[in-house]
Amino acid sequence: MERQIAILSQTGDLPLPAEAQTTLGLHPGSRLAVSVEDGRIVLQPVSMDDLDELCGIFSTNPGSSEELQQERRKDRW
Repeated sequence: MERQIAILSQTGDLPLPAEAQTTLGLHPGSRLAVSVEDGRIVLQPVSMDDLDELCGIFSTNPGSSEELQQERRKDRW
């Protein structure tokens, strides 16, 4: 794919070129992982299978959210 320029909108939206969407099989509602590596923005498609693997990963320690809230209360002035 030839290099193309995308323009960030005033609201912070970034339209992806149609060719990139077609090549990657993206459609409205597709999810993308965003990371910054060596000063570059990297977008990577995320499949529903990837998201399903994450479901419940924090359920093994249900008290951790309460612990975090208590810790935040201590940090308040």
